[in-house]
Amino acid sequence: LAMEEGRPGERYILGGENVSVRELSALVNTVAGTRWKVRYIPFWIAKAAGLIEEARARILNQTPLFTWSSVETYRHSWTYSSGKAMRELGYRPRTMREGLALTLAWLRQNKA
Repeated sequence: LAMEEGRPGERYILGGENVSVRELSALVNTVAGTRWKVRYIPFWIAKAAGLIEEARARILNQTPLFTWSSVETYRHSWTYSSGKAMRELGYRPRTMREGLALTLAWLRQNKA
């Protein structure tokens, strides 16, 4: 749609619903039929773990699983709007539930 209908030089956010980590976790459990419980830890512990993970990865010449800066992103509640893409391009995103169901089916099919 952006290539066909978009204006040159414009940027479009192709997202959908904005949900919290707590809401996303609950929805994943509903769609997947699981009962995983999300556990929250203080940010200072998570950031310290990120520093330790970075050091471990550096020593073993690996990519870290997460970093202190990736933990920092969870401190903020950033939301974005696809309104411009919807208005100008006719973009119609799936619901979060539909997208998760499709993703779960793909993951199960590909055993990822």
